[in-house]
Amino acid sequence: MAKVTLGNKTFHSKKSANEHYMDLRDSIDGKIENGDLFEELKDLYERYCEATNWNIDGRSIKHFIVDYELRTIGGQHVQHKCYKVEFSNSEIRPFSIKKALSAI
Repeated sequence: MAKVTLGNKTFHSKKSANEHYMDLRDSIDGKIENGDLFEELKDLYERYCEATNWNIDGRSIKHFIVDYELRTIGGQHVQHKCYKVEFSNSEIRPFSIKKALSAI
């Protein structure tokens, strides 16, 4: 499998990168607005947007958070912990690490 580098962190594969960030979710409390984790997530998100031609319309990334997202699975409404990105215009969007890694 091909290595993937996010910020200054290199993973042996996209799968190992996904596992790393999923394992971190429960330990994250509050905003991720600086440091290595912020730079890694920002790198991944920006590359994801570029790979999928999603234009962020001049907005900048303020920070990332981990929060609950309501989803419907098998007809049931469940809360699922996920990463979210907040932009300079205060818009908050869910951010799928797995989808982003698949796209880059």
